[in-house]
Amino acid sequence: MPVVKQSYIFLAFFFMISLVHAGNKSGNPGTSPEARPSISGKVIDKDTQEELVCANVEVINKNIHTCTDIHGNFTISDLEPGTYTLKIHYISYQEAHIRKIHIRKNRPETLQVALEPIHF
Repeated sequence: MPVVKQSYIFLAFFFMISLVHAGNKSGNPGTSPEARPSISGKVIDKDTQEELVCANVEVINKNIHTCTDIHGNFTISDLEPGTYTLKIHYISYQEAHIRKIHIRKNRPETLQVALEPIHF
């Protein structure tokens, strides 16, 4: 087999292995992303019920942060089972702390958080 053909076969094999590894970040074969321990939810305005875009969501004492998407949704995945506290904040709104969120193995937790606007 020519060297060039062997190189292409090796690169194709390497690429396929990379894709398989990238699709399984949890390290648990056969575990779907939905089944991994996670916290997800929606952040809304308490008064208007409108979604808050780019609200900051932080897992306290874990150095894990994310922000909400254009629909006010967020997901923090690949968490270890345990109890967590979230801090959610947004400009011109009172910050919220959601305490004692119990995460169990293979059971995602879903929240809805309503932030109260600060009236000046």
